Amino acid sequence: MWGEYRDQLICKVGDLQPKLIPMQMTVRGCPLYFQMIGPHPDRQNQGPIIRFGTHVSGGDTVSRSLRLNNTSPYDIRMDWESFNVDQEDRKLLDLVVAYGDAFPLKDADGNEVVGGGAMSNETSPIWDRSQTPSTEGTSSSSLKSKSDLEEEEEEEEGALYPAPPQRRLFSVFIRPHEGNASDYPYCITPQQIDVPAGGSSTIHISFTPLTLSGLTSKAACVSFALGFMSLDSKVSSCIPGKVQRAQGRDLEPLRLDLQASVRSAVLSVQMEEEEECLEFCAVASDLIQGDPHNQMVHRKCSITRTFQLKNSTEMPLSFRLSTQPPFSILQPGGCAGTADCASHSLPPGENQLLVLQPRHNKQVKVAFHSSLSMLAYLRQPPEEVPPSVSLVTNESGERKLRFRQSLSVQYSNNSLQTVPLCAHLSLPTVSLSCDSLDFGTCYVGQTRVREVHLSNRGGSSSYWRVLIDSGEEEEGAGVFRVIPDCGVLQHLEYPVSSGTQPLQISFTASSEREFQATAVVMGVLGETPLSLQVQGSGSFDERFVSLLADI
Repeated sequence: MWGEYRDQLICKVGDLQPKLIPMQMTVRGCPLYFQMIGPHPDRQNQGPIIRFGTHVSGGDTVSRSLRLNNTSPYDIRMDWESFNVDQEDRKLLDLVVAYGDAFPLKDADGNEVVGGGAMSNETSPIWDRSQTPSTEGTSSSSLKSKSDLEEEEEEEEGALYPAPPQRRLFSVFIRPHEGNASDYPYCITPQQIDVPAGGSSTIHISFTPLTLSGLTSKAACVSFALGFMSLDSKVSSCIPGKVQRAQGRDLEPLRLDLQASVRSAVLSVQMEEEEECLEFCAVASDLIQGDPHNQMVHRKCSITRTFQLKNSTEMPLSFRLSTQPPFSILQPGGCAGTADCASHSLPPGENQLLVLQPRHNKQVKVAFHSSLSMLAYLRQPPEEVPPSVSLVTNESGERKLRFRQSLSVQYSNNSLQTVPLCAHLSLPTVSLSCDSLDFGTCYVGQTRVREVHLSNRGGSSSYWRVLIDSGEEEEGAGVFRVIPDCGVLQHLEYPVSSGTQPLQISFTASSEREFQATAVVMGVLGETPLSLQVQGSGSFDERFVSLLADI
């Protein structure tokens, strides 16, 4: 046990006056040690280094338990304080002022016990000095009388054995500045604990990861804790004339070093060809099957793309994946590495908790679902179209519906990372080689034919049909005809198609007058309707008879 020990060796030779030889011994060190490292005779006041590893910013609190053993014959009370080390701190000294006991006794709720503290629960023992060897067998023939000897002994004892220290009203301590006192991010519970003589007690050290700002991606949390030792028993703290022990801030504390690091929750997103966003390319004509002359079948199509999520940190990351229609997340793929991921047994879907171990990656499959209902955005006013949907037209006139969304990576600390998603639905972009056609004057009953070309410069095939609008005149019905009147026009990039369809417009006058009609080319995939104005006149004058048959 630490302390300053004093006594006297009384040497007596025959009838000579006894000789008092003062003895003094100082014991330093700490009788406490941590179970995890065992006793260390060379550095008894230095405890282990507790490393909590790397944790996600703002994550859950983690705790470690440490058992503290007491090899001394006395109960020792420990009062713990934790300090944060700041590398930029230039302070040199700490001035600590205490009123009364530096570490008063506290109850289970942390409140100071009135009248408690060191040397308050036991009475001082009464030492009977009548039986000491210095008073036994003293000869009357000694050079000094018995009364003179007793007075000398009392004077020497007063010089050798200091009186018990009086309780100080104020205490001032000056110590080197090593850190700032704080119970965050590290906290020791209980902060006051009794370690019984020859027994052990357990303390708990908790670490709450810092919440990093947007400008900081990682931070080191370096701290230490000091355990100040106190003796609540008067016998163990001071025996008048025999033992005196320092305690509290007057005694070197037991030290624990605490280390951890905090990093922002972020996964590396790896896409093909170093894309900035995950792109999907869909074609509107894939939504239709069948012959345009017969019944066409409408269907839904899905396109899938994959990318990799890699955990480049030294900590496991827990997260959930989610997105909005028309995108969806399919069952995430397995991990590349030796460890298994926690999502293998999860059913397909979103918002499942996934865990990615350090230095591992996960394949994520995302689908874009297209349907004919998307073409309704082309007919809606711009203010009613969602912000994530837009119609884009490139320099060649090709039209596409663009859908923008984000895949959200929601981490366990509620931080959010997004992966941009972009899908293009290619639309047919058709045009006519002319917008009006004049047959002039033709002989009644004779058919004249002109040819126009329907072109498609879009990225999707067009399912088109031509309707002839002759107005309200019944006599004009059948005067103008289009061959063919429906079909499928492949886009220009199609291997066997030039993207052009010739249309034969025929005019057969039924009477001697002028005829007008509008040929409207319409599609089912959002094509802009095309109008072709056709006109011609009928006459019975034989000079308008064509010598070349058009049919």
